[in-house]
Amino acid sequence: IFKVKGGLFVQDQYFTLLEAGVNLIASCLLAMYIGLPGIFFGTLISTLTTVFWNSPRLVYKHLFDKKVFSYFKTYTFYACLTIGTGILTVWLADLMVRDQTFVSIVARGCISAFVPCLVYSVLFYKTNEFIYIKDVVLHVLWRGKEVKLPKFFIK
Repeated sequence: IFKVKGGLFVQDQYFTLLEAGVNLIASCLLAMYIGLPGIFFGTLISTLTTVFWNSPRLVYKHLFDKKVFSYFKTYTFYACLTIGTGILTVWLADLMVRDQTFVSIVARGCISAFVPCLVYSVLFYKTNEFIYIKDVVLHVLWRGKEVKLPKFFIK
């Protein structure tokens, strides 16, 4: 979106052709060996080898005038946090729910909804983005009424 809004069309005019070529070659080769999943892996390979690193590089270089390293550092942090939260959620669900009934599926669903929300809330409650989203949600829930928040949520 930033690339389009910033008008960065000329800087990567050939990358779409490169991505299509890599996608076609990788998908065909992998499809011969592993079938339909090879096509998906070919698309993944083409995206990781072209768009994944080039779009942020262009935006950071030409629009933000910053090094792209900060983007990938943040991206890596969020990826590791997501993987860690997923592992924690699965571990807690396996620890707390043993059987295979409908109630256990609902319990796992509740755990899967609650744990990531708790982890992200604890880690990000002081950030401007979290405060903004919290304010919007509270405004919608209480239809614009003034809301008293606990000290934990006040910056």
